[in-house]
Amino acid sequence: MEQNDQVVNLSQPDGHERFWDMRTGVEMSRGEFMQKIEAGDYPGYYLIGKNGGVIPSSNPTGDQNKLD
Repeated sequence: MEQNDQVVNLSQPDGHERFWDMRTGVEMSRGEFMQKIEAGDYPGYYLIGKNGGVIPSSNPTGDQNKLD
């Protein structure tokens, strides 16, 4: 499975508050997911500055449910 297909945003499109790892079945808060990205646990993801904050992001795949 491609890394960008691993985690989906469970919140509303602009919410980015809950995330689900499809491989492990683990649900995470945004903070938990961001910590794991920083630790290198999700190499296909990165943190970006947006609207004065920081959000997790991946490369766009065209699927509206995927992260940015």
